[in-house]
Amino acid sequence: MREHRRTVLVIRSALGCAGAALIISTLVSGAAIADEHPLVLARDGFFYVNGKPTMINNREYISGQMYVEVRIPATKTKPYPIIMVHGGTMSGTNFTGTPDGREGWAQYFVREGYAVYVVDQPGRGRSGYLTAAYGPDRNVERGNSASRFVAQEKFNLWPQAHLHTQWPGTGEPDDDATMQLASGQLPAIASCWRRSARRFSWCIARLAPSAGRLRMRGPTS
Repeated sequence: MREHRRTVLVIRSALGCAGAALIISTLVSGAAIADEHPLVLARDGFFYVNGKPTMINNREYISGQMYVEVRIPATKTKPYPIIMVHGGTMSGTNFTGTPDGREGWAQYFVREGYAVYVVDQPGRGRSGYLTAAYGPDRNVERGNSASRFVAQEKFNLWPQAHLHTQWPGTGEPDDDATMQLASGQLPAIASCWRRSARRFSWCIARLAPSAGRLRMRGPTS
């Protein structure tokens, strides 16, 4: 894919794995605002990277695969594609819409002229989970999202938490936007970043063969 043989910007979401952070600077504050004009795409699709046969008890399965969703604008003005990577207990839907129904960061950057690729980490969402390959998972209590993402100001787990104002809606447990986020939360896999780093390398190799190696650090416990 010649148009992508450049450096790739990777965005990691804070939702899920501890230590992963969504870092976006010099952009509009808050979530991406939906444009009134239709989103015009040259391509809207998906592909998988790094899926391999895995033998378990004399039966063959596929593991290691990572789902990659593709959005390429009809008028691509930026040379660098963007890969959006969610945290450990969520999926790529973190970037494809907001809990209150607006467009997400994926659409925002497409409208800005970037080709955008949104992944589901291995073992999550549309990437498929195989216990024997990934190890046990752990369900996450919904209060985790409330205290870290929805209503930080009510829990004050860190010094700046009281400054939070960006959640749409009331932030109460029965609020529609709160329920949307909670409904999309997935079980945690302890080794999420260690197992995902190689898949990101495969993804970048497909999108930007001339880019340098991708190095990522995740939690060690």
